[in-house]
Amino acid sequence: MSVRAQAAILDNAKRVYAKGAHADGPVSGAALLAHLAGGDDKANGIISVEYLMKVVKGEALSRFYDLLSNQRANVLGQIRNRSDMKNVLRELFGEDTGDLNARELAEAWRAASEYLRRRFNAAGGAIGKLSNWGVPQSHDAFRVGAVSQEAWIDHVMPRLDRMRMLDGDTGLPFSDGKLREVLADVYDIIVSEGNARKGDVARLGQRPMWKRYSEHRFLHFKSADDWMAYQERFGGTEPLDAMMGHVHVMSRDIAMMEVLGPNPKATVAWMKGMIAKDAMVRGTVADRLGIGKGQHSLDVVFDYLRGENNRVVSPTMAMAGASLRNWQTATKLGSAVISSLTDTVTSGLTHAYNGLPVTGMMRNMLGQFNPLSRIDREMAERAGIVGEEFLRRVSVKGRDNMEELFGGRLEGDMPLRYRAAERANALTRRLADGVIRFQGLNFWTQAMKKAFYQSAVGTMSVHKDVAFDALPGAFRGFLERGGIDARGWDVIRSSETMSFRGKEWIDTNRIADEAVRTRLMAAIRGNMDYAVPEAGARINAAVTQLKPGTFAGEAARTLFQFKGFAIATTAMHLGRAMAQGNIATKGAYGVTFLAGVTLMGTLVEQLQLLKDGKDPRSFKDWSLYSKGFLRGGGAGIYGDLIKHSSTEFGQGWEDVIAGPGLQTLWTVGSLTGGAVWDAYDPDKDVKYGERLARALKSEVPGSSLWYVRAPYNRMWIDTVMGWANDDYIKSQRRLVKRAEKENTGYWYQPGDFAPRRAPNFANAFSSPPEE
Repeated sequence: MSVRAQAAILDNAKRVYAKGAHADGPVSGAALLAHLAGGDDKANGIISVEYLMKVVKGEALSRFYDLLSNQRANVLGQIRNRSDMKNVLRELFGEDTGDLNARELAEAWRAASEYLRRRFNAAGGAIGKLSNWGVPQSHDAFRVGAVSQEAWIDHVMPRLDRMRMLDGDTGLPFSDGKLREVLADVYDIIVSEGNARKGDVARLGQRPMWKRYSEHRFLHFKSADDWMAYQERFGGTEPLDAMMGHVHVMSRDIAMMEVLGPNPKATVAWMKGMIAKDAMVRGTVADRLGIGKGQHSLDVVFDYLRGENNRVVSPTMAMAGASLRNWQTATKLGSAVISSLTDTVTSGLTHAYNGLPVTGMMRNMLGQFNPLSRIDREMAERAGIVGEEFLRRVSVKGRDNMEELFGGRLEGDMPLRYRAAERANALTRRLADGVIRFQGLNFWTQAMKKAFYQSAVGTMSVHKDVAFDALPGAFRGFLERGGIDARGWDVIRSSETMSFRGKEWIDTNRIADEAVRTRLMAAIRGNMDYAVPEAGARINAAVTQLKPGTFAGEAARTLFQFKGFAIATTAMHLGRAMAQGNIATKGAYGVTFLAGVTLMGTLVEQLQLLKDGKDPRSFKDWSLYSKGFLRGGGAGIYGDLIKHSSTEFGQGWEDVIAGPGLQTLWTVGSLTGGAVWDAYDPDKDVKYGERLARALKSEVPGSSLWYVRAPYNRMWIDTVMGWANDDYIKSQRRLVKRAEKENTGYWYQPGDFAPRRAPNFANAFSSPPEE
C-alpha cells in the first residue's frame, strides 16, 4: 500500500504541477508538500493530510454530536450535564444504568469509535474489534513516573479485567507473575513516553503506523469506576477528554495513512529522496540549490502534523510560557471581534470565487446569530462543522475538573514548581477563554464558518437537478478544484436530502460514496479557511518547529502571538490571486481583496475609535484609509502605530514586533526588581504611581473588552494616573482640545467619571479640518 500511495503522490505532482515550462523538469517540492498541508491553490484535486484529518475528525464528531451537545458548557464555562457522563461511561462498560438517554449517547460514541476503527483498518491498519470496549485510557507520564513501578502495578492490577487480557503465548489469561512482568513493560513505555521498552531500546514511534494500535487497548478495566479511579490518579482526564483525544489521534493517523500509506515516515523519506534525485538528474543549478529547502519544509510540516513539535522538553517551562501567552489573550485581546469584521470581506470574496451567492452568505449569517433558534447552528454542527471553541466547551481538560467530577484531591506527588506552573496555566487558560467568549469572538468565527458550509450545501441543493456540464462555471470550478468530476456530482445530487427552511437540502452525512463525501467536505473546509482565515499547518509548523519547554521554543511561540491572522489572511488570498491563470485575473482578484479589506478595515478603525471614547473620523479624511488598510489586513494592533508612537496599551514598535509577552515581563520587572534598583539611584525621578497605572491599563484581565475599555480607562486609569501625576489631567485636557480642533472629539472625555454626551456619528460624514 505504501507503493500505491507513492505512485499516487507522484502522479498528482506531475498532473497538477508539471505543466508548461515545468513539464520536463524535476518533481516539485511544492507538489509534494501539498500532500501534507493545504493552503496552495494550485493543488487542484489533491487532499492534504491537514484537511483530510479535519474531514475524518468532523465525521467522527458528527456521529456523537448529541453527546457533545449534552456536555457543552454554559456561558460561564460550566458543564451543563456533568453527572450524565458517569452513566454514559457505565453503559460503555456494559452496565445497565436504566438511563435510556445515557444508553443512546453511549451507542453514539460506539458508532463514532467503530467508524474510526473501520477506516483505520481500511487504510492498512490492524485494530481488532472488542466487545464492550468503553473509553481509551489516558496516561500522564509524569504522574505515573512520580511513583515506583511496584506502586503503579499494585494500583492498576486489581482493577483490570483479567479474563479479557490473554497471554499471546498460551491463549489463556495471564498468570500473576506474567501479568506483573508485562505491566512492568507497560510502565516503562508510559514513563518514557514510548521511547523505551523492556529489553528493547528502539523507539515505538519507529514502528509502522499500521501496527501502532494493535497494543494500545491492552489494559482492560473491570468497570467504569475502576477506569475513573485510574484516571483520577494517573490520567488527569475526564471521559469526554479521553474520547476527544482518541478522535484526534485516530483522525490524524487515518489521514496520514490514506495519503502516505501504512508507513507515513517511510513515504516522507521517499519524497525527500525524490526531491534530491530529480533535482540532481533533471534539474537546473537553482533546483539543486533548493534541495535542502524542499526537504526541510517536508520535515517541518510532517513533524507538526504528527505532533512531534508538541513533545515537551521541560513541562514546567512549557506551562510557564503557555501561561504568559494566555495572559496576553486575557489582557489584550478583548476587542479582537471588532477586527474580525473583515471576515465578511474574505468570506464574500470566497463565496464569489466559488460561485456561491453572496446574498445567501448574509442570510446564513443572520440565521447563525438568531438567539431564538438553534436550527441553523445545529445544521452545520451535525455535519461535523464544529470549531475548537465548541470542543473546548465540551472538553474541559483540567486536573481541577477531575477533582470536581470525582470529588476529593488528587495525589500531590508532583514537585511544587510543577504544580504551581500547572495551576497558573489552568487559571490563565480559563481567563483567556473567558475573554474570548465574552467578547463574542468565538461565536462570530464559528458563525461565519457555519454560514459558509450552509452556502455551499444550499448551492448544491439548488442545482441538484442540473447536469455537471451545465452548472455555472464558478461553482463547477469549486467542484473541480476539489477533485469532483461528473460522476462525483451525480453521486452528490442523488444522495438523500433533509428538510431545512421548508425546502429539501442535500444531506452531506448521507452521501453514500465515502470517497466523494470526503472530497466534498475537504473542498468545503479548504475554502472555509479562505473565508475565515486562520493560520494553517504551513504557518504553525514554521513557528512550532522549536520544541516547547525550551527557551527558544517558548520565545518563538510568544513572539509569534497575535501575528498568525495577519500572515494567514495576506498569504492565502494573495497566494490565490497569484494562482490565477493570467495577469488580468491575478490583478482583479488581488485588487478586489485589497480594496475590500481596506474599506472594511476603515470601518473597523472607526469602531475602535468609538470603543476608546472618541467620535468617528471623517470618511473624507484620506489618511483614515491608510489605517484602514492595516486594520483590514489583520494587523490590528499595528494600526495604532501609523500616526502614533505607541498603541493603546503603551507599546512602541519594538514591543509590538517582539510580542506582547515582552511588555508584560517588562511591566512586572518595573514594579518589582526594577523599582528596587531605581530606588537606589538618587538622581532618578521615579514615578511609581505612573508605573502602576500603566500596569493596570495593560495587565488586568478583561479590561480590554470592547464594551469595558472606555469606562475602565475613564473611571479607573485616569483616576489612578491623576493621583500619581499632577500634570496628567492637564495633559489629557490638552488632548481633548486638540481632538476638538481636529474635528475628532471625545464623547467620553479623559478624567470624566461618565460620558457627557453620545458619540457624534455625523462627524463621520463631515468635511475634515483644513491643514
